[in-house]
Amino acid sequence: MTHKTVVDLFEARINRSGPKMAAQFPAANGWESLSWNQWWESSERVAAGLVQMGIQHGDRIVILAETRVEWAIIDMAIFMAGAVSVPIFPSHLPDAVAHIINDCNARFVFVEDPSQAAKVALHRKELRSVRHVVSIDLIAAYGRPDWNGNVETRMADIKAPRGWLLTYDELLDKGRRQISTEHKPVVARRTELTTNDLATIVYTSGTGATPKGVELTHDNLVNEVEALRSLEMLSADDVQLLFLPMAHIFARILYLTAVGYGLPTAFLGDITRLTEALQGVNPTFFAGVPHVFEKIRNRLLLDAHRFGGLRGALFDAAYVEGKSAENADRPTLISRAKLKLFDELVFKRIRDMFGGRLRMLISGGAVLPPELAEFYFALGIPILEGYGLTETTAVATVNVVDEYRIGTVGRPLPGVEVTIAEDGEVLVRGKTVMRGYHQNHKASKDAIDPEGWLHTGDIGEYDRDGFLKITGRKKDIIVTAGGKNIAPQAIESLLAASPLIEHAMVFGEGRPFIVALLTLDAEQVKAWAEQGGLPAESWVDSPRVREVIQAHVDTVNSEFATYSTVKRFRIIPGELSIEGNELTPTNKLRRQIVAEKFCDTIEALYKEV
Repeated sequence: MTHKTVVDLFEARINRSGPKMAAQFPAANGWESLSWNQWWESSERVAAGLVQMGIQHGDRIVILAETRVEWAIIDMAIFMAGAVSVPIFPSHLPDAVAHIINDCNARFVFVEDPSQAAKVALHRKELRSVRHVVSIDLIAAYGRPDWNGNVETRMADIKAPRGWLLTYDELLDKGRRQISTEHKPVVARRTELTTNDLATIVYTSGTGATPKGVELTHDNLVNEVEALRSLEMLSADDVQLLFLPMAHIFARILYLTAVGYGLPTAFLGDITRLTEALQGVNPTFFAGVPHVFEKIRNRLLLDAHRFGGLRGALFDAAYVEGKSAENADRPTLISRAKLKLFDELVFKRIRDMFGGRLRMLISGGAVLPPELAEFYFALGIPILEGYGLTETTAVATVNVVDEYRIGTVGRPLPGVEVTIAEDGEVLVRGKTVMRGYHQNHKASKDAIDPEGWLHTGDIGEYDRDGFLKITGRKKDIIVTAGGKNIAPQAIESLLAASPLIEHAMVFGEGRPFIVALLTLDAEQVKAWAEQGGLPAESWVDSPRVREVIQAHVDTVNSEFATYSTVKRFRIIPGELSIEGNELTPTNKLRRQIVAEKFCDTIEALYKEV
């Protein structure tokens, strides 16, 4: 490893690529860009402003904002000031925000806009450590309702003492003055950083219990970036589109890895503008969670079959040929010719919808259903699945373009050890494993054993070629009344593979059999109903919808032993959401919350005759 800290990594990139493009971001007239030199200057000004306002080495600073270029600028500035960056998901409600701020004892809070500032202001008297809140925007971004239902929240709406709430520009001005009068303190902060200094505390999104703060050092972050660089998956000619929430370690490592490779990142905070962004920046790759790729797949299928006839038939034939070619060791001459024709007629048009330069996708955050991966591979767009936790600084294993195995999460990164314990639990060891949980010695001791192995809580297995497959979570294993152990994720993943199903969750702890709760994708069901000429009736109660879902459940059941099959299911109205607390900010199902909200429905399934 050639760099001690994240700031060293960043400075080395500036020295090599200074005037080249580092970032893109949406503006009023399209996309604007930022060079590496400009990024450094902006981050240094923010760092100087923090120093001028009294931030000390090791102080905690929160970032509560959507994915945007300022997020990365501020994050790097916090490192440059010798402080510790603490991201919070912008979807968190005020109580959750206050809990994290108090737990890490934050001195400063950067927020997206006044609507996020209002969350902090609500608990201002309880947040005794917070000295200042800095708002990046002056009014609520995107015109979306805030957590109180207001479409717009302005600076003047925040009730706080004079000087407590600042604008981003005001902080930049303080930084400029600090640099012009006394630059040495700012330089000293970044040069005094050490490898073992704490860089960030990342709070897990939490599928059940109170989130824990994962402490990651500069050594953790730099080793992760260097390991990913050594794979040589990317180059400076690539362009990344980043829309994942940067409070998640996955997105954080994606932007830092771009720094390591010297490739530009286009930051997008509003995923509803994804299609526009793909055409605007022409990325060569982007990453997402499986739910995002399911949505894109479903949209492509909907568009291909919306009007039926030749267009839909052509897409189906092209997909079948693409899938056959992908699975064949040596495609025949006829097969290659057919695939080339379909590529020109169908697949190229789809790739053009992604900007025309897309060469791969990266999936993480949850298990990617194999059939979803096969769909993208058939289109000529490899989707590479990886695996990791916040506690492993994101990626621990990953598939690469030249060596991948659908249905697995790839092989361990260089320098990372991954083994399987006797009970099937995945264990990870190496320099990317966290220092521990913030102010939680017991949890840290429980997670990392004396030999340095992190106990991930995931169940997995290796295939004969050394590719890791994740099969479930230890805490989610269902033990039926008959004593059978069942990993629900595999069943849920296949159930949710249907375009008509939005979410699937199975239950059966201590019960004689497995049941499932399903929610529908309203857009897909509506299109499907219109194509079939079905009457406008309640989809949840529609016998025809239930018949189609039952056929899909039967197909899924054929993949499992009898004791793991879904005997009964119920389609529940509405949708599961982050706002309703049924999903984490990264769209993972909160099993306990869903079970509590629909306990009567689950009980009814076991009482049916």
